[in-house]
This record gives sequence, C-alpha cells and structure tokens, in this order.
Amino acid sequence: MLNVILVNKTLAAEAKRDGLDREPDVQQMIATETTRVLAQRQLKAIDEKAAREFDAKGDMTKVAREQYLLDPEKFRRPEQVSVSYILFSRTKHADDEAHRLAVDTRAKVLAGADFNTVAAATSEDPAARNDQGRTGYFSAKETTDPAFSAAAFALRNVGDVSEPVKTGRGWELIKLEGRKAGGIPPFEDVSHQIVAEMRKRFVAERRADALQAIRNDSSIVVNQAALDSLTTPLPPIGPSERKPRR
Repeated sequence: MLNVILVNKTLAAEAKRDGLDREPDVQQMIATETTRVLAQRQLKAIDEKAAREFDAKGDMTKVAREQYLLDPEKFRRPEQVSVSYILFSRTKHADDEAHRLAVDTRAKVLAGADFNTVAAATSEDPAARNDQGRTGYFSAKETTDPAFSAAAFALRNVGDVSEPVKTGRGWELIKLEGRKAGGIPPFEDVSHQIVAEMRKRFVAERRADALQAIRNDSSIVVNQAALDSLTTPLPPIGPSERKPRR
C-alpha cells in the first residue's frame, strides 16, 4: 500500500511539473471529482446531524416498547441450530468413493474419535482447518443447500451425528452442537434492535428530506444550452442505408 501511495504521489507531482493539471480536460475531471467528494461528505454531514438529533431525544425505550406491543410477530425468530460438519468433496472423489469415506469416518466418530478433531484433519472444506467444521447458529432459511439444512434440523439431541448426507458439495457428516427454539423474544432482548432501527429510519428520512428539498428548489434551473452542447446529432440516413422491411 505504501508503494502504491508513493507511485501515485510521484506521478501526480510529475504531472504538475509537466503542466498536465492545466489541461482543460484534466481540470474538468478534477472539478468533477471534487464535486463528488464534497457531495458525499455533505451527505455524511446530514446523516451525522440527524443522528445527533435522534440521540438528543433521550431514552427511547418507551417508544420502542410501544412498537413491540403493536406488532410482536414482527420480531419472531425462527428455530436455529448449530452444527459441525465433515465434507468429502464431489470435486475430489467419485460419488461412491466420497460416500464410502463418509461411512468410514462416521464409524470412527461413533467409536469414540472426536468429531471436530477429525473435521480439522480430514474435511475437504478448507475452512475446517480453522473452525473445525463448526458453523455457528443458523436458521433453515439461511442455508443454501436444502439437503444439508434438512439433515441438520432433523437431528434431535446435541451430539447426534447424521448418516452420510448427499449435498450439492459432496457427501457430508453433520453433528448437532446446539439448538435454539424459535418464538417471539421478550422485549428486553430486542429493545436495542428496535431503537437502532428507529434511529436508522430517522436518519434516512432526514437525508431524503434534504435531497427532496434540492429537487424541489424552484431557483435551480437547467442550462438547456449547455445540456444541448453535450449531444451530437446523428447524420440523416440515406436511402441505401435504410434497412429493408421484412
């Protein structure tokens, strides 16, 4: 990164030395980039001011509770499970070989081998070397492979290991690490989330109001002559250039 900064600064200094910054097209590009940077910074300033206004309202717990009571179903959480898995990839093995490896590995685990240690050593998902095959908690909708999801949620007891499961990636073994029941959480568990969403909406509304005020400003008019100068009329099409009708 330091080398990139060095090269860019050196090239920019050379460009100024050679007078490139005085060329009309370069000046226009500089002006355009300056406009973009300042506009983005102004938007950030609008957001920051709105956030301060929201924070100045004080404790919003009462308002948040009212929103929670108005529609508690909005905060319903789906059932979640946490699993570990061992993958035998279809890209590295024939289907029957990957299945045989999964069967043999499951037998070792059931005989007493630690599932996560085996995952780190044998799983063909590169991430397993670091996370030992652990996924963390997820809901059924958060997985992209229906077969994996169905097998994971079918496990009933923590420590259960699935039969080999054929997924989109190959054959996998899945061990249940934990389960969280779905349902509507108590207000105390989601109060901070509700306030954060209120704050986000407040900021977004203030930004939208500021942009709409600019769009509605009657003192701003389009310079039609300048706009027209940016277009080049197409030459008329001669008879020989017209496409025949089909």
